[in-house]
Amino acid sequence: MPDQDLLSYIKEESKRGIDKQTLNDNLIAKGWQQAQIDEAFINLQNSNTAPPPPQIEKEANYLPGFRGLLSEAWQIYKQRWKTLVSINLIPFLFLIPLLVLFILYFFISKSLLNPSSPNIILTIVFLIVIAFCAVGFFLLSLWSPVAFIFAIKERSRQIGFKSSYGKSRGKVIPYIVLSFIIGFFVVFGFILLFSPGIVFMVWFNFALFALIYENSGVIGSLKKSRKYVKGKFFDVFYRVLAIGLFIQIVGAVILSVPLLNLFSLIINYLILAPLSTIYSVILYEKLKDLDQKPLSNPISRVFTAVILFAFILAALCAIIFAGVIGYNLFKGNGKNKPLSSLTRQQQTNVIQISPKPGNISAQSQTQGPKTNMTALANDTTRRNDILQILNALGAYAGDHQGNFPPNMPQVNGSPLEISSSGANICSALVPKYLAYLPQDPSINNGTGIKDCNTTFDTGYKISMDLSGRITVYAPLAQNGTISDSR
Repeated sequence: MPDQDLLSYIKEESKRGIDKQTLNDNLIAKGWQQAQIDEAFINLQNSNTAPPPPQIEKEANYLPGFRGLLSEAWQIYKQRWKTLVSINLIPFLFLIPLLVLFILYFFISKSLLNPSSPNIILTIVFLIVIAFCAVGFFLLSLWSPVAFIFAIKERSRQIGFKSSYGKSRGKVIPYIVLSFIIGFFVVFGFILLFSPGIVFMVWFNFALFALIYENSGVIGSLKKSRKYVKGKFFDVFYRVLAIGLFIQIVGAVILSVPLLNLFSLIINYLILAPLSTIYSVILYEKLKDLDQKPLSNPISRVFTAVILFAFILAALCAIIFAGVIGYNLFKGNGKNKPLSSLTRQQQTNVIQISPKPGNISAQSQTQGPKTNMTALANDTTRRNDILQILNALGAYAGDHQGNFPPNMPQVNGSPLEISSSGANICSALVPKYLAYLPQDPSINNGTGIKDCNTTFDTGYKISMDLSGRITVYAPLAQNGTISDSR
């Protein structure tokens, strides 16, 4: 056993930086034997190389919970946000010129179908460029999610958006096919019995990632996704449901905050949606590493039951809510059709109540409702007639470089009757723009004018102001004059 004073001396001198040979010479000079010195050095060397105390290792089959996955996803987003945002914004390089060209097209070109238009060649060029931009935007919108997943996969190599797009090129078509198949299974499952939709959604949630990570083909990716979920269905379902609820809640909060809601689409597209995708990719990577091994931290049965109950309750509420809305929207079909949807003859004959001959009391009871409903039906017909005339005049002007038919009233003049002796626009509009020229319901039962060479009076009036705005009036309306302008 080495002398403790000798060991202490060697330790202190070694801390001061004295090398072993110098220490050896000094100790010999002080009278220590060489054997004692060697034994002390060997003892100190063995104590320094002793294995460290055992540490508690993380459980091998541990699957992070929602908070752990979200935290890791956020760290990846912060490190790679420039590349990920760039990938999502690339399709908009085609959308911005597409919107600009649409605006220019409506300002510059009048009609593609009119060969006399002086802008026909320019219109065709615009449409070709617009079609090119639309196709480019559509294709890149399908490509960008593939490139996004590839950028997450290769995050350790720090590849940029160009490499992400380039290396993911061959996966676009399989990705689209696989997305269609998954969508079909999930939608069909929800329609069938609802619960199969949930099962398919969880089973195939990672198939798109397996396609890109493992190059396993369409069918192989579906099998791998189901394989990774096997034995962990509710653990995966809880984590998938949690991120979905989180994104929805954050999105709702953003919409409820003044000013911030103006940027809700940008925040959802560039932050929340990418974060959700990264979260799902990390969950896939963890499940892939486990590869069917049982979890060391499965969720409890009570927690599973609570999740299922809450999900089913929310789904039932959504179904009931949709049913109530649908019932309120469609309950008016059939007997309770609105007057505007009825034919002219039906509108005129709404609620025709005929009292019995000689029954004075019955007549006095039904006369008021009959008169009111007939007036309402006639005024509805007048409004429809006014809209038909205005629409026909607009179509006529579109085909004649903005010019209206002859015999129109003077600008800022008094309204003229639409008749054979007044504003005679019949031959200009019938039959090309109107099957017949509408006539007030109080004149000839609103039959309408088909022969423009006869003497007629529609019962309607028309005027035009300095800006070219046309107003059509129905002075015979029973509840005050009806008019509309274009």
